[in-house]
Amino acid sequence: MKNAKPILLFAALIATLLVFFISKREETPPTTAPPGIPERSPDQAQDPASPAPIGDQFLDAYADPNTTPLEDLRKIGRAIDSLLLLFKNLDTRHIATNGRLSAFLKGENPENTPHISPDHPLFGPTGELLDRWKQPIIVHPIGTGLIELRSAGPDRIPHTEDDFVLEPGDPR
Repeated sequence: MKNAKPILLFAALIATLLVFFISKREETPPTTAPPGIPERSPDQAQDPASPAPIGDQFLDAYADPNTTPLEDLRKIGRAIDSLLLLFKNLDTRHIATNGRLSAFLKGENPENTPHISPDHPLFGPTGELLDRWKQPIIVHPIGTGLIELRSAGPDRIPHTEDDFVLEPGDPR
């Protein structure tokens, strides 16, 4: 009977843990997210005190007059590349337009996490990615995970001599 006391203590500990976990499970609201995609709870929402999304760091000094327009595209390219690293099997056809890529960067992605602040100067009033001349950036998918970015340049007319283009193989 000497061994009965530790066994009873162990059983009481297990019972306490079971009650604790069952009560926590009942407190958790049911999720409406599709299987495999976690739903963000209100306490996970971005609050003013939380740090800026990581993509904002890549876009530091975006459209600064002391940098080149090609550097702007490189910054966007690095932000996109960093996010695509998280989703290795992502079919980039789903982010093949300016609007879809913009939404993806703002948080419409499998993690429901903004990679760039929705109020970042990169985004225009309609939500599109804009170049320094406030023109939509042309997003052209080349292949899986390969996206060409084009700025219409100072004449604001796409596919002319003054365009700035970042192709997938260019240094970022």
